[in-house]
Amino acid sequence: MRYFGFFFALVVPSVDAFRPTCHRRAKGSVLQNSFHEFLDNDIVESLQDKLSVVEPNEVQDQALKTFFATEHNAIIVCAQTGSGKTLTFLLPIIQTLQNNANAKALVVAPTNLLIEQHQAVAAALLGSSNTILDRIQFRSLSSPFLNDDDGEDDFDVIAVDEIDAVLYGESKMDEETELTSIGQYVIEKLAPKSRVLGTSAFLSRAHQMALLEQHLPDVEVLREQGVTSTQTQVLVPTLRQKFKYFSGNRLEKLVDVLDDAKRDDWLSQGSTMIFCGTVEQAQEVFDALVVEADLDDDNADDTNTFALVHEQLDRSEIHSLMTKLRHDANQPAQSTTILICTDVAARGLDIPNIRHVILHTVPTTNSAFIHQVGRTARKGQVGLLTCLVNTASGDAQKYTHLHALKAASELSFQSWKQYSKGVPKITFN
Repeated sequence: MRYFGFFFALVVPSVDAFRPTCHRRAKGSVLQNSFHEFLDNDIVESLQDKLSVVEPNEVQDQALKTFFATEHNAIIVCAQTGSGKTLTFLLPIIQTLQNNANAKALVVAPTNLLIEQHQAVAAALLGSSNTILDRIQFRSLSSPFLNDDDGEDDFDVIAVDEIDAVLYGESKMDEETELTSIGQYVIEKLAPKSRVLGTSAFLSRAHQMALLEQHLPDVEVLREQGVTSTQTQVLVPTLRQKFKYFSGNRLEKLVDVLDDAKRDDWLSQGSTMIFCGTVEQAQEVFDALVVEADLDDDNADDTNTFALVHEQLDRSEIHSLMTKLRHDANQPAQSTTILICTDVAARGLDIPNIRHVILHTVPTTNSAFIHQVGRTARKGQVGLLTCLVNTASGDAQKYTHLHALKAASELSFQSWKQYSKGVPKITFN
């Protein structure tokens, strides 16, 4: 058993990190799609060679066509988690900057973890020495923003990832529509002079109305096929859900769930994320699971690595683990990670091989639920969600609205389908 107090997986993404499909081109043939239609050949080749992305999926295809073939100044891509939304704004930005040597772009995301992931993808796609990277500013909500009139804040394209969190804050309520200070700066100062590309896995009705009627009235909202503006079809179709109703000790129930997962041939080969409601809960769960594992050290089959991430951890200490994590990512799997975290790790992060998400504390808002759940079942892969619901405390009545959420349409992730032909059908008891 190994454990450490910090976890950070924002190294240059693995080949699978942004793999919409896996169609391979016959040598010398030309595969026509929106990549070839709107992107320069060197970008298309880099997508294939550096990220193993050969074709856009439906979400990416629709976004590229809308950006390049229409004159919409504001576009929001609202699509299921794990659908490759990062490329829906990075590709238009890179092509725009490649067309115009004087053009600049801004990428905004709610957390440092997420913004550094975007930087890693851009660097992998362009090469770390490409001068285009110098013309893209990456800012999180905690980054200082320019706020002057000397032209330094003029951008040709602005990408706002997780636009609901950036504009309205990561509120506990999906109904909050008052702009944050950064949201006000983006909407009032930057947006009128730029093309805006936003992304989100979920927009509440209140946020949709605020965007359409007040803050971006000319916005074009792109949704997956069959998804209406009510946004009930937002879950990933390959996600399997289990609500564990219990009365008694929550930590004991969590240990039971982990023990069951350890005995499952498929789950035991992947990693697990456990979401807690507060920093104190996350620390308590982490400490308890480490003690539990220490008591069970005579079990030679227990190769779990425990990790902890929350918003109070020092960023420099997290970065100090980068070298180790990069090394471990390239080694044959010797252990699986159980990552205990708060909601800070919920939005957009693509952590490889997360097969199981456990909600130790089930969030009450649709938005928080969708983002936490979305750390598994990404890019067409199967994932399991387990929610711990204490009936003795009346929790069951709090979460009935979550059962109304439905699966979105299945996207084209044929690399997973081809791989899974040799994988036995998985059933979760």
